[in-house]
Amino acid sequence: MKVIDLSVDSMVTVELEHVYAIGVFDGVHVGHQEIIRTAQSRARQLGVRSGVVTLDPHPSVVVGSGQIDLSLMPLQERLEIIDEMSIDTAVVLRFDRKLASMSAYSFAKEVLVDRLRIAAAVVGENHSFGRGAEGNAAELRRIGVDLGFDVEVVAPVAIDGTVVSSTLIRNLVASGDVAQAGKYLGRPFRMRGVVVEGNHLGKQLGFPTMNIYPQEEQVVPARGVYLSTVTIEGDQQQRWGICNVGLKPTVPTDRLVVEIHVLDYDEQVYGRTIEISFLSYLRGERRFSSLDELKAAIASDERAARRWIADKDRCRI
Repeated sequence: MKVIDLSVDSMVTVELEHVYAIGVFDGVHVGHQEIIRTAQSRARQLGVRSGVVTLDPHPSVVVGSGQIDLSLMPLQERLEIIDEMSIDTAVVLRFDRKLASMSAYSFAKEVLVDRLRIAAAVVGENHSFGRGAEGNAAELRRIGVDLGFDVEVVAPVAIDGTVVSSTLIRNLVASGDVAQAGKYLGRPFRMRGVVVEGNHLGKQLGFPTMNIYPQEEQVVPARGVYLSTVTIEGDQQQRWGICNVGLKPTVPTDRLVVEIHVLDYDEQVYGRTIEISFLSYLRGERRFSSLDELKAAIASDERAARRWIADKDRCRI
């Protein structure tokens, strides 16, 4: 997949015609995937290339009223997932004040037509664009008629009667319901980070951990303990673990830490990147009266995790 970094001021242009799925696509959830697959199908019909236009940063960072939408995933992970869908081109459209001030028509003409050589656009029903979000999906369709490109509008995807949205998933993650969030994402919610050295308390207790700090712009699961898996840089095997998100109230720290105890694994991986996938909430974060009590709680968490894994394996038989 070719990745194009585009801002209003840059001179970048695309050489070949594309059908573009257009949106922020934070999380690339099952609803976003439907929009992207529809763009792929339309591109095949027209005999042109398929593309995704994804905005970065989130518009709320630039034009929000003070409440910034934390992201479900960093841009790099978003691009990786889009690449896995076999898209030809991903355009990262840098959202800044100049782009935000463009009228809906100017955006369509100067960016989509003149710069990106759009043959057709595919958007969701709630799509908005242009200065003050003045344009919607219906307006884009009218502009497309004038400028010579088709527009297809994809209905929202609902699972068990619930319409999937990035806002819904953010709220689920923030409340700790990572299992439901994963259902709507189409994959587990994930966090990445470089392993940092901690105080080695976990190792002293017999449960060594890998510690990472959350990225400031990414939503973080509610403080507590989760059944998780982890992939370690340089080791493609996915390993089971129990992950704690919090401030370590028994041995306090002033910074939120995500730490995972990997089952049946005890190797130092400081400085390497790990990716943690959150599968199920086990319990809330607690302050224990002693280290012995903390150790017993972690042991109980590990037993619960192993039971969950065993039940999962039995369901596959």
